Formats: sequence, C-alpha cells, structure tokens
Amino acid sequence: MSKITTEIVADDSQVERTLKKVENQAKKTGKAVDRATGGRGGSGGSVPRRAVEAPDQLEKGLRAGGLEGISGRVGDFADLGAGKLALAAGAIGVVIQGVTTALEYMRQEVANTAEMLANNVKELQQTFNDQKARHKTELDALKQLRELNNAGDSPARTILQKQALETLTRTHKGLPTGLDENGNITNLDEAERIVMEKQNRELQDNLARQAQEIDKQIKLWNEVIDNPFSTKTDVANAGQKIQELANQRDSVAKQRNELRQFDYDDFKRQRDAERQLKSDQFYENEIKLQKQQLHLQSLKNKGLDEEYARQKAIYDIQNRGLEVNEEAIRRQLALQRANADERFKGDQNKRAEDLKFQAEQKLRTPEQQAIAAALRAAEAAKKAAGGSSLTKPEREREEQIAKLNYKLNNLPRLNLGDMSTRTNALTARGGFASGIVRPQADQVNYQIMTNSKRQVALLEQILKETKNGFRI
Repeated sequence: MSKITTEIVADDSQVERTLKKVENQAKKTGKAVDRATGGRGGSGGSVPRRAVEAPDQLEKGLRAGGLEGISGRVGDFADLGAGKLALAAGAIGVVIQGVTTALEYMRQEVANTAEMLANNVKELQQTFNDQKARHKTELDALKQLRELNNAGDSPARTILQKQALETLTRTHKGLPTGLDENGNITNLDEAERIVMEKQNRELQDNLARQAQEIDKQIKLWNEVIDNPFSTKTDVANAGQKIQELANQRDSVAKQRNELRQFDYDDFKRQRDAERQLKSDQFYENEIKLQKQQLHLQSLKNKGLDEEYARQKAIYDIQNRGLEVNEEAIRRQLALQRANADERFKGDQNKRAEDLKFQAEQKLRTPEQQAIAAALRAAEAAKKAAGGSSLTKPEREREEQIAKLNYKLNNLPRLNLGDMSTRTNALTARGGFASGIVRPQADQVNYQIMTNSKRQVALLEQILKETKNGFRI
C-alpha cells in the first residue's frame, strides 16, 4: 500500500484579499458612525463600557490583522504562534466584535438623531398652526374695517376701528392706511395685499424648514440601508421610516405648491365677483318677494280668500326650491290652515287670560295689584326666552322685589295740615298780635323727621335685600 501525503499550502494572496475586504467594510461602518454622531445631536448620555472598549479592541484587531495597511503586515501575527489562516480568522473575529459594538452604538445615535429631527418638525407644525390662527384674526380685522366704513360715524365705530388697526399693526408695521373726512379707513385693498403676501411668505418659509428637517431624516435612514453591516431588521425598519417620511414630505410639498400659486390680484377679482353675485342674487330675491307680497295683498283686498290661500301656498313651495304640483299645494294648504287655527286658538286663550287677570285685579289692593302684575310680567319674559313657568323660589324673589318697589313708589306723604298763618280783621288793621294763629313748629318738625326716618329705613332695606336676598 502506497502512502499518499497531502500538503496544505496557505495562499498568502487569498488571505490578504480577505483581510482587505474586512478593512474596507470596517471603514464604511466607521464613516456611517461618524455621520450619525458627528454634529447632529445624540443621546447626550454616557457611553456603555463595551462601547468604550470596542474601539481599542477594533484598533488592536485591525493593527494585528493588517487592516490599517495589509501589505507586509500579516507577519505581525507571528507572535501569536499560529498559521496565516488561523491568524486571519482571529483578526476577523476581533474586527467583527468591534464592528458589532459600534453598530449598536450607531443604532442608538441614529434613533436619537431621528427623534430630535422629528421633534423639530412637530414644533414647526405647531408654529404653522399658530401662524394660521393669527392670520385669520388679522384678516377678520381687515374685514371688520371694511364693514365699519359703511356703518356711519359714531364713537363706537372709532373704538372698533382702533382695535382692528392695533390687531394688524402688532405684526404688520407701516401699513398705508389713512382716514378720510368721513372717518373711513382708506387704502384697505393695498393694506390687505401687504398683509396677505407677508402671511403667505411666513407659511412658505415654515413649510420649507419642515421639508429640510424631513429630508435630513430620510438621509439618515438611507445611510442605515447603505451600511453593509446593517441587519435585515435594520433595513426593513429604515425602509418603513423612509416611506412614512416620504408621505409627510409629499403633503408638505402640496401645501407649498398651493401657497406658491397665490396671487392677490386673482384673489381680489374672485372675491369681488362672488360679492357681486351674492348682491345681485339678494336684490333679485328681494324684488321677487316684494312682487309676491303685492300680489297676495291684491287678492286679499279683493276678498278672494281661497285664491289668496292657494297662491300663498304656491309661493311658499317655490321659495323653498321645491316642485309645485297639486299634491304639494294640497299639503301646503293643510299646513297653512292648521297654523292659522293654532294662532287663532292662541290669541283667543290670551284674550281670555287678560280678561281673567283684569277681573282679579279689581278685587286686589293696590299693593297686591302691583305684585300680581310684576309676577305676570316676569313669567311672560321667562317663557318668551324659552323657559318654563316661575319656580317657587323665583316667585318668592319676584314678590319681594315687587313689594319693595311698590313701597318705594308709594312713600307716605306728609300731612302737615293748614300751614298758612291765619288772622282776623282787627289784627290785620293793627290790633293785638295774639290774634294771629300760626302752625305748630314742633309738630311739623316731628312729622318731617318721622317721614324721613321711614324713607331711610326703606332705602336701607332695599339696598340690603338687593345685595343679599335677590341672587339666584
């Protein structure tokens, strides 16, 4: 039996090519880490010990494996006492350990940077919404100034004009508005142009910044995809993020395009045309309604009640934009008759209630009449506002108010009797002074003082009750 001997020879060139490939991949990963962490913000926290040790291990593996310059460096493994293939495997293992640690660090930095950029977009979106709200307030102020120009001169109009102008000048200084001899604000169209064009620029600038922050995020996630050491999970997650960001960027781009197309002259022409159309339609409708009322009144004056009711039904159907036919006219006539019957019943009941109240008032004292009238008026006012009958506490408060009101309007009068100075014919010709009869001063003063005290007491009671007792 012959002996076969096989010699395994390590190919130096193959080893060097393998190490060179690892070196290139490691350099790419390092660049990705640099891009993720270099000047774009990060967690700001401490780096784990493994992450700190990883660069040293990576550097040692690269140095030992010749990855800093493979040519002529493979022999550096000789101190380890292993063959070239074993040495290559050891160097690659060290490199992979360092790259894995670096990738973990990079993932965290990418996540932190992406979160920071996303928060920037959210803040810009909130600012965008705030800007639009302020813009609406400013445009409302301009609209109010136009309306006030047709309101006639008055102190109230001057105050409202001042408030509207203050709203505008908080953001827009130096608007070319003026005041004519009738107190109207002039140059409102030019002021509106300036305001709206500046508002448009503000919104465009905001959206441009949003687009920049979104593009930064897309670029960041693309670097994750381009990194040869990223796992399938890393790539899939980055792809999903990019798709979401692309949709967000398309929405921003659509808004920017709409703002770029804004032209104030076109806006003003369209608005003026709409106003004119509404004005024409309003006057046409008013003329039509007046003609209808004139026709109906003519029928009523001629005593044509049935024809009046039918024609009114037809007009009501037409004015609601519905089709006029016999069935629609029949239903409308039935509705009109029902409404007329209910109105008549309501009027009849009201007359009966008024008669009853008048009869009851005849049996009451003046004070009771005042209280009853006040309660009736209060309940009518509450029902007119959509409320129900007065509750027991409400009735009690109304009675109290009515009593005090009656007392205030019916304060007792002073009865001082005959205040004249009386005399007789003899005394009048120069006779004795004892013949003169004068009113008693003490009695008069007493009555005045008593009456004043009563008035003061009543006023104090009213003030006290209105302060404490009449609150619901």
